[in-house]
Amino acid sequence: MNMVPQIGIEICIRVVASLLFLNGIADAQVTNETPDVLYADTLTISSLLSQVLERNDRLAASRLMIESAREKSSASGAWTDPMLMVGIENLPTSFDVNQDPMTMKTLGLSWELPYSGRRGFERKASFAEIDQAAADSAMKELEVESASIMAFYQLYFRQTTLERLVRQHALDDQLTASAHARFSSNLAGQDEVLALESEKWRHEAAIINYSQELIEATIQINALRGNEDLSRPVVALLPDSLPVPTSPIAWLNQAEKHNPELIRLQGQSESLRLSAQANKRMSWPMIELRTEYGFRSGSDIGMGGDEMPRDDMVSFGANVSLPLFNGRSQKKMAHSMVIMSQSVERELSQRRRELYAELTALFEKAIRIQEQIHLYENRILPASEDALRIGMSGYSSNRTPYSSVIQQARAVQDNAISLEQLKLDLAMTLLQAGMRTGEISISPNNTIE
Repeated sequence: MNMVPQIGIEICIRVVASLLFLNGIADAQVTNETPDVLYADTLTISSLLSQVLERNDRLAASRLMIESAREKSSASGAWTDPMLMVGIENLPTSFDVNQDPMTMKTLGLSWELPYSGRRGFERKASFAEIDQAAADSAMKELEVESASIMAFYQLYFRQTTLERLVRQHALDDQLTASAHARFSSNLAGQDEVLALESEKWRHEAAIINYSQELIEATIQINALRGNEDLSRPVVALLPDSLPVPTSPIAWLNQAEKHNPELIRLQGQSESLRLSAQANKRMSWPMIELRTEYGFRSGSDIGMGGDEMPRDDMVSFGANVSLPLFNGRSQKKMAHSMVIMSQSVERELSQRRRELYAELTALFEKAIRIQEQIHLYENRILPASEDALRIGMSGYSSNRTPYSSVIQQARAVQDNAISLEQLKLDLAMTLLQAGMRTGEISISPNNTIE
């Protein structure tokens, strides 16, 4: 008796057959009821990234932080505003402005002279902060892109694995039909029929397992691209293979120019260095220029008894701060920032070495996986498939025992799944390299629909 729910198996097979139909890989044999997957969204890496980058609120938040840094930069390093002074001096208690000749209505202006260059360093430091914000945004964008592409690969390779299992299921049907025919002709025992049916059911269980993984990958993809219908079927179109360079030098050069973490650390070090220069300039004496104009009213009696109008008064001056106490603290603060900048430089140097080691290791891993894929595609899998075909032919003519056919069928399935897993491992390895170089390569053929 079949221990696997037959209805669930039929649904899984119909779904995978529809995937085969949509991808143009094989002709699908479906029931009269059209499965929902025939109305699935077709997806490439580029179209997925286009949807994710457009709808991801985390990336929108990081872009706003860049705008905030730009606005802050435009305000930093600005000159101080002049001070306008309005008042009255030497006013008698009678409040008569004409009583005393020293009484004046005054209008003054003072302004701090920006001769030290401190504000110029502050403005340059703000530019470095913009670079940091842009690098942080690039890191977040790279993380989102990597997660999206990783989910895409999971979806695609689950589909290809299911396609192989469905093909294997068709061979199982042929074997079990042959076993029943042999049993009816008294050429095989019931144990032989049950063994082959058991092998078929084992493949059906694998189909159910991979179908569940496919459903999970579909839900994740729909969530990433902001689709409210999480169960909406998605067909991942064949991604173009990402080339592995002949040496890790190309990856290392890309990482030096485009890795967001290195760019962020460089910007942080530069910002601290310029801020230290600005603080050093704050220890310089501050100079403030001032001028004042006094309006006098009334008149005085001259020697001849004539009335003489009182002249207005003008004064000029400069205030110079003496950095006896605050200057020392500013120098200490500047020295602290220099030490922090040196610390960031050391961190940058160490991260660069680690990055180079990681990329070199990923390059070696990618080369070895490529070699394994070549063996599976050109030798291992074709040999096991040929062995199965010969075994099935021999079983039909009573020359090959059913145990050998079962073993050969298992070898084909295991080798096919191993090949798909190796392809997935290679895609993930190249994706990890792209995350470290700061450039996730997208083939021109993966255009946005």
